[in-house]
Amino acid sequence: MRLYEIQRSLQKILEKLEIIDGKVSKLPHVQVKASNHLATTLIALKGLGKPATASQVAAITQKARAVESSYLNQLCSMGLVQKTRMGRKVLFSLSKEGLELFE
Repeated sequence: MRLYEIQRSLQKILEKLEIIDGKVSKLPHVQVKASNHLATTLIALKGLGKPATASQVAAITQKARAVESSYLNQLCSMGLVQKTRMGRKVLFSLSKEGLELFE
């Protein structure tokens, strides 16, 4: 990827983060704004388009699996992500409220 393409991609991500941050702060059950790292996790999960493991999200964000697992659990407690178990795997997906952030 060329430097210009990377800069353009980063600018788009930053714009999406601002939009999500504004929408999250307006949700009645979320009392604090989502920080950029949580918004990045939300965008990565949305981008996968299906329930995903913390490892799959971490592959996109380039963060450690344990870090993404922590972020995903924080998003679960905020009601933006839901967690389901499939055997030994824990899958995360956007909740109705989480999907509304992208509308």
